Amino acid sequence: MKKLEITDESQLYLIGYRIDSDRCDDKCDFYTLYVDDERMIDVDGFPIIFFDVNHAQKALETSNCGCEHLTIPPLDDFAYMDIAQAISDLLEEGKTDKGNIISCLNILLDFLVFLPEIRIQHEYKQRIRIAADHFTFHYEIKGFFEMVDFSRIELIQAIEWALGATLLWAKYIY
Repeated sequence: MKKLEITDESQLYLIGYRIDSDRCDDKCDFYTLYVDDERMIDVDGFPIIFFDVNHAQKALETSNCGCEHLTIPPLDDFAYMDIAQAISDLLEEGKTDKGNIISCLNILLDFLVFLPEIRIQHEYKQRIRIAADHFTFHYEIKGFFEMVDFSRIELIQAIEWALGATLLWAKYIY
């Protein structure tokens, strides 16, 4: 795992995630803190996840990645990752919204840096990487699945695996 370089100019970003498609579109299932758009904070190599936005300070205090002195952003100002919507969008034939799918795929790749090599399902990781590379520059969903050797369901399985593997490996703050 890449060592974070924390400087006096480093900033924390609060990120909320929706993974339950039955949850209201503006409600988060869990949160993380990111340093300089690089990766989420951790404690001893375990990513830190919390379920109540009010636990952001406790999450930061738990961290030992060198960012404990940074200031928490306002709790009502967070990036919203709608993984449930990204999965729904992948089942559609049209174009992406040019942001949500690629953001969610990239954040999942960020999650995977925490997993020990033995826990990584390389085929799933590769599917996510191929999709992220494509959706960075192209927005056609149907065209993507016509040119790759895996199906929509297989990509969704990879997304679910990455999310599950990360959540199982994480340190939870209550």
